[in-house]
Amino acid sequence: MKKRVKPSIKWALRLLLWSFAISIALTLFSARALSGAGLISAALILLVFVALGVGFDMLGVAAATALEKPFHAMAANRVTGASESIRLIKNADRVASFCSDMVGDICGIVSGVSSAAIVTVLTRDLSASVTATMLVVSGLLAGLTVSAKALFKPVAMRHNTQIVLMIGRLIHIVKGK
Repeated sequence: MKKRVKPSIKWALRLLLWSFAISIALTLFSARALSGAGLISAALILLVFVALGVGFDMLGVAAATALEKPFHAMAANRVTGASESIRLIKNADRVASFCSDMVGDICGIVSGVSSAAIVTVLTRDLSASVTATMLVVSGLLAGLTVSAKALFKPVAMRHNTQIVLMIGRLIHIVKGK
């Protein structure tokens, strides 16, 4: 049984600072990558941001829905990453906020900004209407993002143990244990 979640002002302020920093970093990367990029390159960069947002959303959902019990058994058998996975599940509210809300939403915002570069290229190269191009590109972007999240959310819920263990193993490697 999961314990009751207590809201934390400190955590929210931390998320504010992290969101600010990550947003600036991703926007800077996007601006540099899109500077002078052609249509194909800009579309690929946009797809990377959509995939990153969908991937982090999956991580947040997996952490929020995974159960702790199987990881205790794995930790007892010294499975690499099991202890880190337990920590992720015990902090599922924060992991979900970080992954789904913060990184996922920032990727959505940055992909929107990136789509503006695509609109610029299309209107310049095709002499198309800015408004019509903006409507089509933003509609396609929203449809792609929402449908990809809808497609992968059940995957995250069905395979939450494997996903959380994979992230636990990655944390284990990064920590250098």
